[in-house]
Amino acid sequence: MRTPAKKSRLQPFRVYETKTKVDEFGRECTRCGEYKDWTNYRKNSNNVTGYQETCKQCRKENRSKRDIKKEKTTAKLKRQALKKLDPFLVKARDLRSRLLSRFSVEQQAHKQTTPTTTELYDWLKGSDLRCVYSGMQLTIDNITVDHRTPIARGGTNELTNLAICSHHMNTAKGSMTEYEFRVLLELISGWDDKGASLLKRLKQGHFG
Repeated sequence: MRTPAKKSRLQPFRVYETKTKVDEFGRECTRCGEYKDWTNYRKNSNNVTGYQETCKQCRKENRSKRDIKKEKTTAKLKRQALKKLDPFLVKARDLRSRLLSRFSVEQQAHKQTTPTTTELYDWLKGSDLRCVYSGMQLTIDNITVDHRTPIARGGTNELTNLAICSHHMNTAKGSMTEYEFRVLLELISGWDDKGASLLKRLKQGHFG
């Protein structure tokens, strides 16, 4: 008995217009072209069908022919070369990947607010790379990007909600909003140690 496809969490299953046959019981593998039921495919929540497009057998055969270690080494060397040539592009790609990973499957709709790599690249290039909370001058290699309003508190990935800051300030801010964190910074600015001990404890999660 054929197994119906697991319904995608994005929207109810329907037959999509593709070059290969797809229905609720299975699909044609994009590699071997054979129609197989869904038990022959690995699950993939990012796909509209809820499954991958190539069958398990084809993926297994393809992996056996690949030199994974060599591919990883080549990818690493390419990344290092690109980082020397254009570190802003590498940072923009990494940043977009991390931003997309912040949302759970139930929050897929929010991914639409995530800037493209080009938009992030232009944003980083146009910034003076200073921490918005401490004013410290940073480099492209040691910046972090903070959500002014945290994702957990209803924030989005829109550029207006992103801010460049240091790792120290980012971890200390935690789940506070920008307004709350700035009020705290203003309060501790008059302390003898400028609040260094408090920020250190916040980074360690003692006030989670």
